[in-house]
Amino acid sequence: MNDWEMDEEAAQRRAERRAKHRQEMLRSKRRQMLFRKLFKLFLPFILGAAVIGLLIFAGTKIFEKAQGTDESNQTISAENLTLSDSVSSASLSDNTVSENEAEEQTALIPTATANEQTLSLGADIVSEHAILVDESQNLILAQKDAQTKIWPASMTKVLTVLVAAEHVTDLDDTFTMTLDITDYSYVNDCSNVGFLEHETVTVRDLFYGTILKSGADAAVGLATYVAGSHEAFVDMMNEKLDELGMSDTAHFT
Repeated sequence: MNDWEMDEEAAQRRAERRAKHRQEMLRSKRRQMLFRKLFKLFLPFILGAAVIGLLIFAGTKIFEKAQGTDESNQTISAENLTLSDSVSSASLSDNTVSENEAEEQTALIPTATANEQTLSLGADIVSEHAILVDESQNLILAQKDAQTKIWPASMTKVLTVLVAAEHVTDLDDTFTMTLDITDYSYVNDCSNVGFLEHETVTVRDLFYGTILKSGADAAVGLATYVAGSHEAFVDMMNEKLDELGMSDTAHFT
């Protein structure tokens, strides 16, 4: 085979390859066009199915969330019901305790009454007001204008000593008198022991000065030692009056 024949044969093979390549390209293009047509044809169905799927998925999630919320609410409601029952039980228990305490407190309050045997005290008793009570029978044995409210004067110190005695634990503890305490006694023209400013005295001496000398300086010092101020101590005195059932006849300010 000469060169010319070889060149012609090579050219023919190249032509066949090009033709084959063009046919493959045409088939590929036809497939692409067919796919596009089918895609356009079924696109609405695909989109519809996708939307339906999304709606179903979203609905399922919403339902699960709602169901979970209902279960949580039921759990919370059950817990609240249990808590309410507990609170109600506790409230009933507290009310019962309060009622019992009130009954016990009422039982401690003296309720002495007078009867036809109660004596009326006359001029032979120097005091304008007096009362004598038989505590075991809650009976007023004798009285003189006993229900009239009067200024307690130094009888206040009896309650002062009583309240202080219930809160003092060390009679040998010390307290330093202040200018406010000593001035209070002199400015108000009170009876006093005569303690001096900055003088350090024992709590025992404050008791003695209050009950024996009826000293206002000792009483205010004792009140300040116990409660921090005589105003705070007055509140403690009024609480004691409530405890004794005397708040309707006495009150300190």
